[in-house]
Amino acid sequence: MRIPAPRISVVIPAYNHERFVGEAIASVQAQTLADFELVIVDDGSRDRTAEVCMAAASEDARIRVIRQPNGGSHAAINRGVAEACGDWIAILNSDDRFAPQRLERLREQALDGARFVTTACRLIDGAGEEITDPKHWWWASVGQFHAMAVELGPVQGLLYGNYTVSTSNFFFERRLFDQVGPMRPRRYVIDWEWALRAALHAPQACRYLAQERLLDYRLHGSNTILGGALRGAGEVNRLHRALFARFGTPAPLVAAVFRNQRLMRANWRAAGEARAERFLREREADIATLREALQTTEHFLREREADIRVLQEREAALQQALAALQQALAAHEQRLAVRVFRALRTLLGHKPR
Repeated sequence: MRIPAPRISVVIPAYNHERFVGEAIASVQAQTLADFELVIVDDGSRDRTAEVCMAAASEDARIRVIRQPNGGSHAAINRGVAEACGDWIAILNSDDRFAPQRLERLREQALDGARFVTTACRLIDGAGEEITDPKHWWWASVGQFHAMAVELGPVQGLLYGNYTVSTSNFFFERRLFDQVGPMRPRRYVIDWEWALRAALHAPQACRYLAQERLLDYRLHGSNTILGGALRGAGEVNRLHRALFARFGTPAPLVAAVFRNQRLMRANWRAAGEARAERFLREREADIATLREALQTTEHFLREREADIRVLQEREAALQQALAALQQALAAHEQRLAVRVFRALRTLLGHKPR
């Protein structure tokens, strides 16, 4: 009996990616498998992301655009899955791209019994060009995760590290999503945490196409992973504790914990050094400001001292002028008295001597 091809829903959670969302949509439209619907959830974008999506929807009946207030990537993905009609869900973040044959290959895995499938990735930059430098920091970590997944298998590999890279890499059965639950409000490990739940719920149906790079993951300077490394390591640490409580101490998880502890110590040290440097720069700026204020005050005082000297000189000159006026007035009063005396004597009939 031939198994019917499952219907696929692609969900794009979109937020402030007007530069990239058009490429993401075009990469879905360019799939060699055309039997899909595309559900775009604009998560309260403040740029033209929604307009770009609406323009694409006006020209392609397979596209639906849903707009909602900003709630975070987990809320946008969960809303998109809830609105989707397909039996299978593919996630694509609005700054990434699908390889043209991605959906076709993932559908083949679904027909072969897989319930959760991820693939290898290409790393691209903001301009969409592939980053091939093997010394790039991203490959240093993801390369380890990839190697462990190849060596140990997709489930044990996930215990060591997040080789899935991003929710953009998720292709899963809708029933699996309903069974393990929605994406949780995590900022840095939203993808890894859900992938672990899915893989551990259906370990025999978890696949990793390690030799097929069917996703373009974009680093463009504003990615969540590029900020808050210390908080991200803290989220990873909490996830590790939850896994320990459930599974004990499998070797991949122990290795992952040691790796994350080293990362946390390095981040603590870097954060402490950064805070110390920032404190010193701020204090140096404060000292420079105080010195400038002191110089301004000294200059003001010197000017005022000069003004005081000028005023004192003017006061001395005025006092001298006043003394001279007083002497002149006294002499004038004496002369006037003599004249008055003489005038009175004349009026009284006395002849002047």
